[in-house]
Amino acid sequence: MLQKVLSNSFIYGVAPQLIGFVNMLLLPLITPHLTAFDYGLYGVVNAYMAGLGMLQFLGLTIVVINAFYHYPQKYIWIWRKVLGVLPLWNVPFILLQSIVLYWVIPYDALADRSIIIVLAALPVLFNATFTFIGSTYYQLRLEAKPLFYRTLIIGASVAIMNYGFIVFFRMGYMGWFYANAIGSILMGLTYVHLFFKIKLYPIFRPFSKIKPMIKLGVSTIPHHLSNYILDYSDRVLMELSNIPVKAIGRYNLSYSIGDRVFQLSRGVGQAVVPVIIDLFKKDKIKEAQNIIRYLTVIYILSTVCVSIWTKELFLLLVRNDNLNDVYPIAIVIIISMNYRPYFLLSTSILEYKEKTAFLSKLSIGITVLNVTCNLVLLPIFGIMGAAITTFVSYLVYGFISFFISKSTLSIFNKVEIVITLLGILLALLFSIEMVEADYISKVIFSLIAITLILFIYIKSKRMNLL
Repeated sequence: MLQKVLSNSFIYGVAPQLIGFVNMLLLPLITPHLTAFDYGLYGVVNAYMAGLGMLQFLGLTIVVINAFYHYPQKYIWIWRKVLGVLPLWNVPFILLQSIVLYWVIPYDALADRSIIIVLAALPVLFNATFTFIGSTYYQLRLEAKPLFYRTLIIGASVAIMNYGFIVFFRMGYMGWFYANAIGSILMGLTYVHLFFKIKLYPIFRPFSKIKPMIKLGVSTIPHHLSNYILDYSDRVLMELSNIPVKAIGRYNLSYSIGDRVFQLSRGVGQAVVPVIIDLFKKDKIKEAQNIIRYLTVIYILSTVCVSIWTKELFLLLVRNDNLNDVYPIAIVIIISMNYRPYFLLSTSILEYKEKTAFLSKLSIGITVLNVTCNLVLLPIFGIMGAAITTFVSYLVYGFISFFISKSTLSIFNKVEIVITLLGILLALLFSIEMVEADYISKVIFSLIAITLILFIYIKSKRMNLL
């Protein structure tokens, strides 16, 4: 199974990375036309939209996924009921989103406020549900290529539009909003034919019939909200703490580099979750942890490889003296992504077992930890305090459930998990030191790391871990 996970992870992850590579190539061309305020405004608005996005599908992802595994013969029928709920919910959701954006968009962007609100609403109104159901369908069926081609084509289109709007039309931050809105609508349209193919038409049922489904979905929102808090709340708290928008912009730029790594980790998530659930159903616990073990080693080697070159990446790609010195923040964010393999292992199993109450309590605890650390560290360390908080919160979130008996995850090897935690901490310290090393040392380490990753992949193939 490991080779299948790695192969699909590559397919899921390579498209965003190719798009990310294109965007990085465009950085030297677009950064002269952008300011720290542009990055700051876009980061703050995106943070609020991402938070509200936790409510967009009412947590019904768990219903869609579990229906596929628990009821393989009639999951389409359950999906049709979900499809009957979401379009109706879109209207009040758009109203809520519009009200929030109306109040959070700063005075300096007042002239563009109405347009930003409309651009945020259009994808939700027309095509967000198509993308949600369609992408989940291909993911659960382990069909990575349809998602790859969509991500690649639409992502490239958005990158080109960003360049055109920002450079040629001099639209500043508005270029991002226009490009993303158009891209989101186009993505949804690519899934329309699938709904006709599998006869996925909405069924509108009385509320009493769908109440259990909605109750289960809503119970997972605190869990998904914690993911948002870890990803975006730092920028919201910066704004509430009166940190200048330009400083938020510097942080947002450094985070965007780390986000390239996160996009790859999302690809791994799309590939590994269906496999882990399938193995868990068959009581193949050791094989599941074996896959996660190898993935973790690959994660650590890969993130360190990227981190040690961040200084050069910023100097090469960011043609702005006020923005190219924030690479240490990017290192902390990149290394923090190593929490993902064990996080995916724990959450996929807990959601499959519908342990939503435990997930909610855990998520609330992580939320309190994250907000508290941000409030304490932001005044002391500035934007680096937010990066440190993100790192600590991710590690706790990814590993703590294995040490809580109520999680029912005690079957997994705790000693190995502790060693993994120590390995991540050492990877951070090593990267911070190595980023200032000479080119030859970095090249040698990078070649060794790539060789080890290739060895793991080849070994998984020979051991028939597929």
